[in-house]
Amino acid sequence: MQNTPAVIFSNLPQTNNGRGRFDTAICKYQPDYVFILYGLNDLRCSDTAITVEKYATQYNFIVDSLIKAGIDKNKIVLGSPPLQKTYTGGAPFNGGSIAKHLLYVAAVKSVAQTNHVKYADVYNYMKTHGDTALVSADNIHPNDLGHAAIANSFYNALKKQNSQKINFKNHFGF
Repeated sequence: MQNTPAVIFSNLPQTNNGRGRFDTAICKYQPDYVFILYGLNDLRCSDTAITVEKYATQYNFIVDSLIKAGIDKNKIVLGSPPLQKTYTGGAPFNGGSIAKHLLYVAAVKSVAQTNHVKYADVYNYMKTHGDTALVSADNIHPNDLGHAAIANSFYNALKKQNSQKINFKNHFGF
């Protein structure tokens, strides 16, 4: 998500990340709902310039900017980084751990609370609705059932925290 200048990026901000492109990817379309799920690459990154504090700062900027662009904060849902099986892999994405993952989960919840938007605890939803069976063979990304669990987590967060009628239905069976 971050566009933080980091050694792995030749000390240049990566403008194609979520922070660098949210305005053209989201704001210009004025969507009815915005569901955001960032963090797996950030939390796995071993570069010391990529931190949970910078992640939260940039995430706050994105959400604040979405609201300033006229997107109804009651229709913005932030999801915690999803469950994964392992934190090993090729450099520079081998710096994660369960403890670091949980810091990113807490950061997303804090960003949601600070900006008064909705929060989907995707990580814990996946743990309680299939655990690592929802993770693909690469041990990092969700499989099809994992994506369904993520969708349900977002749907439940929106439904639970929103008394108005939602214009889509839960079709995922969780």
